[in-house]
Amino acid sequence: MPISPAAAARTLHTSMAMSKSFTHVYYSSPKCQKEDRQHHKGICKRLQTRKGLYRAGSVLQEIFYMYREKLYEKFYVKIDKSEGRLTAEDKKSILVHLSCDDASAWLHEVLKYILVDIAVSIEEGRCVPKNKKLVITLVHPDQTRQDPNFEHEIIKVKLQNGGEEYALDFSGAQYGYFEPVIPWLKYVESRVAHFASRQGFDYFGGMFDILRSMSGRHNAVEILLTLNVESS
Repeated sequence: MPISPAAAARTLHTSMAMSKSFTHVYYSSPKCQKEDRQHHKGICKRLQTRKGLYRAGSVLQEIFYMYREKLYEKFYVKIDKSEGRLTAEDKKSILVHLSCDDASAWLHEVLKYILVDIAVSIEEGRCVPKNKKLVITLVHPDQTRQDPNFEHEIIKVKLQNGGEEYALDFSGAQYGYFEPVIPWLKYVESRVAHFASRQGFDYFGGMFDILRSMSGRHNAVEILLTLNVESS
């Protein structure tokens, strides 16, 4: 990226900690910056879009934690941790345990709304996770243990202004990962053993859109009843 020969204290942009692919650019005057606009405009837009996704991801993550806490449906007699005391992060992990489908279903509408000016496409994906930092195992009253290996639901987002791809994982805390936004290739390489054979934003959350278009109904209760019937 070109740098003005007359360095000054005017910083145009930086990618901060999200990427090392861009460097600081300094301009000697607003005129110099304006003349170089064609070079930096695309990069600036790409950085702004990426920043918007990270902000949206943080907001959506907090919304999901709040939703899980308010509507938590499980009752545990005891929680045993192999090492150390329970922490605030452990609480998040337990709140979202076995709730990845909830993230796709109940964040569907707000996700589309928040990402309307950020994402080109949104897809639901299902995978078998690997490299878990945390394993949560349910022990039933008869002392039998539930198999902790389940498929995991995530969301793939392709951004405007450059087409960068990211994974959104709002229930990753159950595996010891607390970052809701991760570059797609990094996520796949480090955390996906393999994908299930289902694609498209058209399963848990997206089923609402499909049923609306098929039936013309917009009432959430009616749609939920239809979902339950089709799922049974």
